[in-house]
Amino acid sequence: MGKIIWIASYPKSGNTWLRLFLEQLVIGDAEVNPNTVQSFAPNENNGAFYQPFFRTPLRDVSDEALAMARPDVQRSIAERTPGFIFLKTHNLRGLHHGTPTINDQVTAAAVYVVRNPLDVVVSYAEFRRWSIDQAIEMILANGRVLPRATGGSYMIGGSWAENVASWTQVPDPRTIVLRYEDLLAAPSEEFGKLVRFLEIPADAQRIAAAVAATSFQSLCKAEDRYGFNERPSETKRFFRSGSKGEWRERLSAQQVQRVVDECGSMMRRHGYLP
Repeated sequence: MGKIIWIASYPKSGNTWLRLFLEQLVIGDAEVNPNTVQSFAPNENNGAFYQPFFRTPLRDVSDEALAMARPDVQRSIAERTPGFIFLKTHNLRGLHHGTPTINDQVTAAAVYVVRNPLDVVVSYAEFRRWSIDQAIEMILANGRVLPRATGGSYMIGGSWAENVASWTQVPDPRTIVLRYEDLLAAPSEEFGKLVRFLEIPADAQRIAAAVAATSFQSLCKAEDRYGFNERPSETKRFFRSGSKGEWRERLSAQQVQRVVDECGSMMRRHGYLP
């Protein structure tokens, strides 16, 4: 039986919000501190997981070697876990350098959160201090490898369309797909679906408390108080807007069309065509 529960997404699609909600639900009763989320649901590419498989520092290890080690790394994580473990990933689901990015044998379930790529562009541009055109280039880059974690491994994010298709195109009873926009519109209902899917024993009151504790306003206050170690130094805020539809004010018609031309099939599938 698998032990890993994947919290998966393309970057800037709500992964951190989802993990913070689950942390509050499972071990809540304290004020939210975003800096604890890595202890609750760490990145799969964390160096602590990969370094034991190599004699040299990971910075000297090739992506190919890291890819080959990945299934064994994930098996090791599962074997050391007495119950279930939540792991964050931006990996697309498939093969990279001929090796699976997700070890199905140690997977219990997966949660995939998808967000309108037009809003992903805006959020990514703000997060990395890119221009809108630079952000569009990034989300359309097929096979894109994300920068390595400090002292860690890498993730193969691919393009937005590649990533979304890899997790959602073929139905999997072990995977639940949530839309970021639906989580915004009806958080208690949508997070309730997630709780039932994962079979977490929590009543409506407990779900509502976790939703309130991880509202955008609450997360902004928590970042103001504690900071957030996942925020790049060049970025003013991690929890910046938390809204939808910003692309309507930020992207030109030509920029919108470029994203639609490349991502149209997956946008149509998830209800995102303008």
